[in-house]
Amino acid sequence: MKKLFLYNLEQPGERNNVSGVRLWHCAGATALNDALDRAAKTYQNTRKLQRNELLIAHLDDDDTWHPHHLQNLVDIYHRFPSVHFAWSKGYFCTSRAGAIKYPYTQLPDTVNNMPPTNGRTLHSTVSWKMKTFRSFRYRRDWEFINESYQPADGDMWQRMSDFMRANNISYYHTSLSTVEHLEEGGSKPCTKVDNESVWYPDQLFMKNEKI
Repeated sequence: MKKLFLYNLEQPGERNNVSGVRLWHCAGATALNDALDRAAKTYQNTRKLQRNELLIAHLDDDDTWHPHHLQNLVDIYHRFPSVHFAWSKGYFCTSRAGAIKYPYTQLPDTVNNMPPTNGRTLHSTVSWKMKTFRSFRYRRDWEFINESYQPADGDMWQRMSDFMRANNISYYHTSLSTVEHLEEGGSKPCTKVDNESVWYPDQLFMKNEKI
């Protein structure tokens, strides 16, 4: 797995007031939905989809996965065959407080210990079985009709949680922290519980590289 780092890019401009629509929340949701649509089209007639063996996972551009993150998620599905949604904890890196484990809640090591929740789930920590949630897509700002706006990912988790409860579908939240999320507005990779400030060799190399 490779991670691409870009340098010397122009600073982001106005995100909210160009057209009166929250562009910050629109572009990301549209791109994510496009990826989900492409995956659905690619695997629509495959045996793996029919057997519900395909998994969806997402990595934001300001997040980093631990090298074992995906394998840990796959192991959950093997360990608990009834689980259709699995997610991990992560580190929210802030410029003032350093690494904050998120969510901090300690939970029993059992199925259905905690569903994904708006405001308590880092986007890049989640995974789900593609066939089970094949109709789910992220809602854009203008698609919240007669209801207050919610962040696209938090809204997605809430709808998925409601769907799982209504249909007796199992989920699992692991206590392992395998995602690093940088603070919006700028923060550097933070020191974690094992004093390992970075996870990727690319980042280790970059610390000694003059840009």
